Amino acid sequence: QPLPTSQLSALVDHIRTATPTFLGEATRSRFAELQQSLSSEDRSLLALRVEQGLPWHEVAQIMTQDDPSLGEVALRKRFERLKRRLRRLASEGSTS
Repeated sequence: QPLPTSQLSALVDHIRTATPTFLGEATRSRFAELQQSLSSEDRSLLALRVEQGLPWHEVAQIMTQDDPSLGEVALRKRFERLKRRLRRLASEGSTS
Protein backbone atom coordinates (compact mmCIF):
# COMPACT_ATOMS: atom_id res chain seq x y z
CA GLN A 1 0.00 0.00 0.00
CA PRO A 2 1.53 3.35 -1.02
CA LEU A 3 2.45 5.89 1.64
CA PRO A 4 0.76 9.27 1.63
CA THR A 5 3.04 12.01 0.28
CA SER A 6 3.41 13.65 3.71
CA GLN A 7 4.60 10.39 5.32
CA LEU A 8 6.96 9.71 2.46
CA SER A 9 8.41 13.22 2.69
CA ALA A 10 8.90 12.84 6.45
CA LEU A 11 10.67 9.52 5.93
CA VAL A 12 12.96 10.99 3.26
CA ASP A 13 13.82 13.94 5.53
CA HIS A 14 14.61 11.62 8.41
CA ILE A 15 16.89 9.43 6.29
CA ARG A 16 18.61 12.48 4.82
CA THR A 17 19.35 14.02 8.23
CA ALA A 18 20.07 10.91 10.31
CA THR A 19 23.82 10.29 10.17
CA PRO A 20 25.11 6.92 11.32
CA THR A 21 27.58 7.24 14.21
CA PHE A 22 30.49 5.91 12.17
CA LEU A 23 29.98 8.70 9.61
CA GLY A 24 29.70 11.49 12.16
CA GLU A 25 32.17 14.37 12.28
CA ALA A 26 33.57 13.37 15.68
CA THR A 27 34.31 9.85 14.46
CA ARG A 28 35.91 11.08 11.25
CA SER A 29 38.05 13.56 13.20
CA ARG A 30 39.18 10.89 15.65
CA PHE A 31 40.04 8.51 12.81
CA ALA A 32 42.06 11.27 11.10
CA GLU A 33 43.99 11.78 14.34
CA LEU A 34 44.70 8.07 14.60
CA GLN A 35 45.86 7.97 10.97
CA GLN A 36 48.40 10.72 11.67
CA SER A 37 50.00 8.53 14.32
CA LEU A 38 50.77 5.86 11.69
CA SER A 39 53.87 5.51 9.58
CA SER A 40 53.65 6.77 6.02
CA GLU A 41 53.69 3.18 4.74
CA ASP A 42 50.76 2.22 6.99
CA ARG A 43 48.83 5.33 5.93
CA SER A 44 49.46 4.41 2.29
CA LEU A 45 48.29 0.84 2.85
CA LEU A 46 45.15 2.07 4.60
CA ALA A 47 44.43 4.62 1.88
CA LEU A 48 44.88 2.16 -0.97
CA ARG A 49 42.81 -0.60 0.58
CA VAL A 50 40.08 1.32 2.43
CA GLU A 51 39.77 4.76 0.85
CA GLN A 52 40.51 3.72 -2.73
CA GLY A 53 38.98 0.25 -2.37
CA LEU A 54 41.68 -1.40 -4.45
CA PRO A 55 41.85 -5.19 -4.62
CA TRP A 56 44.82 -6.80 -2.90
CA HIS A 57 46.73 -7.60 -6.08
CA GLU A 58 46.71 -3.90 -7.05
CA VAL A 59 47.68 -2.81 -3.53
CA ALA A 60 50.60 -5.25 -3.73
CA GLN A 61 51.69 -3.92 -7.15
CA ILE A 62 51.78 -0.36 -5.83
CA MET A 63 53.29 -1.08 -2.42
CA THR A 64 56.01 -3.41 -3.73
CA GLN A 65 57.47 -0.90 -6.17
CA ASP A 66 59.83 0.38 -3.47
CA ASP A 67 60.17 -2.89 -1.54
CA PRO A 68 59.93 -5.99 -3.74
CA SER A 69 60.32 -8.23 -0.68
CA LEU A 70 56.73 -7.40 0.31
CA GLY A 71 54.10 -9.67 -1.18
CA GLU A 72 50.33 -9.73 -1.19
CA VAL A 73 50.17 -12.15 1.75
CA ALA A 74 52.56 -10.04 3.81
CA LEU A 75 50.55 -6.90 3.05
CA ARG A 76 47.30 -8.60 4.10
CA LYS A 77 48.89 -9.64 7.39
CA ARG A 78 50.25 -6.14 7.91
CA PHE A 79 46.79 -4.73 7.24
CA GLU A 80 45.26 -7.08 9.85
CA ARG A 81 47.84 -5.93 12.42
CA LEU A 82 47.14 -2.32 11.47
CA LYS A 83 43.39 -2.77 12.01
CA ARG A 84 43.99 -4.33 15.43
CA ARG A 85 46.31 -1.47 16.36
CA LEU A 86 43.78 1.16 15.25
CA ARG A 87 41.02 -0.57 17.24
CA ARG A 88 43.25 -0.64 20.32
CA LEU A 89 44.22 3.02 19.92
CA ALA A 90 40.57 4.00 19.40
CA SER A 91 39.42 2.11 22.49
CA GLU A 92 42.25 3.57 24.60
CA GLY A 93 41.25 7.04 23.46
CA SER A 94 37.58 6.50 24.27
CA THR A 95 38.29 5.29 27.79
CA SER A 96 40.66 8.09 28.77
